[in-house]
Amino acid sequence: MPGSRLVVNPFDFNTNLLPAAYSNGPQLPLNVGYYAAGRAHRLQEMLTVYRKPEGRTGGVEVAWADEFDSLSEEWVADEGVEATVADGQLQLNLRSGSSNWWGSVQRWVEIDLEESPYIEISVTELADAWALRVNDGGADVTVQGDTNDKGTFTYDLRKATGWTGRKRFRLRLVVAIWEKPARFDYVRIMGVRSVLESAVSFETSWLPHELPTTAEYGSGTTAQLHDYFADSDTLIRSVSFQLGEAADRRWVLGGRYKGDVCWDTDTRVLAVATDAYAYAIAFPAEIVEGPAFSANLVRFLAGLVDAPGKEGYWAVEIDVRSGVSMLAVVAFATAQEGVEAARQRALRISQRGDWAKLRDKQERFWTRYLRDQVPHPHSFGLVDAPVGCLREGCPEVTAEQVRDTYYKAWVFAAANVLPPMPEVGFPYPQLAAGKPSMWAFGAPQASASASWESMLQIQFYAYADPEVAWAAFRGLMSLVDEAGALPGEVLPTRAAQTAAVLYQLTGDKEALADIYPALKRHLLWKKDNPRWIHGDHDNPYEKDADFVVSALIDMKYAAGLAEVLGLVSDVEFWEQMRRDYFQDYLVWFWETPDSDPVEYYYADTGQRSPWWHALDHEWSSPGPVGRREQTATRGTQATVPARVQARRAVRKLRVPKVLRHQLHGLWPARPRNGRRGQGVGQHLGARHDPVEHVRGGLLQLGVPRTGRCPAVVLRRGVRHGHGVDEQRLPNGPGLAAPRPAAPR
Repeated sequence: MPGSRLVVNPFDFNTNLLPAAYSNGPQLPLNVGYYAAGRAHRLQEMLTVYRKPEGRTGGVEVAWADEFDSLSEEWVADEGVEATVADGQLQLNLRSGSSNWWGSVQRWVEIDLEESPYIEISVTELADAWALRVNDGGADVTVQGDTNDKGTFTYDLRKATGWTGRKRFRLRLVVAIWEKPARFDYVRIMGVRSVLESAVSFETSWLPHELPTTAEYGSGTTAQLHDYFADSDTLIRSVSFQLGEAADRRWVLGGRYKGDVCWDTDTRVLAVATDAYAYAIAFPAEIVEGPAFSANLVRFLAGLVDAPGKEGYWAVEIDVRSGVSMLAVVAFATAQEGVEAARQRALRISQRGDWAKLRDKQERFWTRYLRDQVPHPHSFGLVDAPVGCLREGCPEVTAEQVRDTYYKAWVFAAANVLPPMPEVGFPYPQLAAGKPSMWAFGAPQASASASWESMLQIQFYAYADPEVAWAAFRGLMSLVDEAGALPGEVLPTRAAQTAAVLYQLTGDKEALADIYPALKRHLLWKKDNPRWIHGDHDNPYEKDADFVVSALIDMKYAAGLAEVLGLVSDVEFWEQMRRDYFQDYLVWFWETPDSDPVEYYYADTGQRSPWWHALDHEWSSPGPVGRREQTATRGTQATVPARVQARRAVRKLRVPKVLRHQLHGLWPARPRNGRRGQGVGQHLGARHDPVEHVRGGLLQLGVPRTGRCPAVVLRRGVRHGHGVDEQRLPNGPGLAAPRPAAPR
């Protein structure tokens, strides 16, 4: 929902699962993310639904465990990892100077996953991040991606891996970042005799205003669920049943919690408070029994009761009747607002009684937004792909499918808007780098804003809501310090381009003048610091071609902005700086005029490192040409006709070998041995801006049909790629799959 801190079904971009598999399950989980106090908080399985058959007796059986009373010789540490046991806990520390930024200990175990599918880990101390991976002899499977959370965690190995039956596999505990230890109390693999029954089948749909789900149970009962926003702070889950048996009336609502939990019997409100946020769950229906508390997931499933602690699971039993809905209202508040604010918000909605009207209100909002605010293309049909562009077997994409994906993208763009966060002194909205991905490595006051992706988001969203887009951009520019740095992860930002788009759409010269001083400081800082800076990675001598290219492009836009503002001296200043910086670029990334370009140059040693982000290089902006040919484009003086050199370069493929592999088939290929050229998508790992560079460069080179290839392939990939994400990777003929961070 635009302007909400809440996310329904946040995604972990470290997981091996696709978003639908990650978010859904037979327990019908409502997963929630919440942004507060400069952090992104994830509440998995906050609310679940189970049938409770009569006469079952629960229990937990441990199939394998290590309580770390001593360090077993079965554990093997990676190079650079110190593994020690003290006070019944395992400590992992990655020594300074280790070649990798993460390390692990690992051992083999053999388990019948049908009998014992659950693995539980207790993390007691954590300086940075930990992760859990498993491996049956092939590639690692991530069960828990890098996380900064500590506590008790339980995972279903069958769901995380797709494995079944008896399985021998390597268990890997991972610690991240040098000299940032993690401590583990135990690791257990368990089975459970559950007193609860989950759905035997379910189907969830997505609509902009709700997530409807239909679930079938072994008793013949059908449940209809609807999850939707009541307002920006409140969610509603309604469940109605068609009972398969008259006696099938006992059902359990339950969920995981972490924080100080309390229950108010009179109002039927469960409340949880943490140091960053609070939430409350109100139940309008009469509670038959509960709440009961369990220390972890397996004890919850087994119906075993514990005293409520700082984390665990809660459960309430409700008596249902056929055709009658039961409701749970979930409301959030920041820690500054307090748990009472969350409780009152939940009660206010639960006591209304006209909840369907709130859902209808959300539907009307999205209808108006899509109808009145977003741009409407004249045609959604894809242009014909040039011969050799697409691989054999590439699925067709219809105009209707493109239309469907286009308007979904606009829904995601609006839903990405975060509200001002006064608790960290930031009075501006944010266009999050990926609100559902819970990315939070930006500046402390605006941790959800990435200096690269959020700038692009602002450019796009300006077409739908220029006022919010301008406010978000002013917010980012307000964070630029006197030296010109924008705090947080340093990425190849496009501030001047963003300002140009905003001005072109609104004509707001006053807003442009207000942000120009900060923009100028930031672009000059970018010029002097063209590199990725994040965490412990900060090499002042490193020059990254991706960052240099971004600065060169922004300098061109900065000159245009200065002209709009009447700053004549600044126009010449930016134009001259761009010419000089382009010469630096040629010297840094080409050893000789005929050399293959590189990704990195180190000013202290003069060393150059191999190509990495092949599509990010400036070659793709003026076109796929060698160093000498680059001077024939991008506004520099040509020594030979640009078009002649361009066609010659295209014909000879004068680009690095690895780049030729990545772009194999980008140019129309002649059939060989009766087979067509492979086409884009075989090796392509592409992001938005490099693809635009390739397309624009090829158009400048005078090969417009070839220039359509990247757009044609990537649009097919987005439609069939199962997600909205940072970049696309190959995933079958002419397709591309999501790659972290996702979803964007």
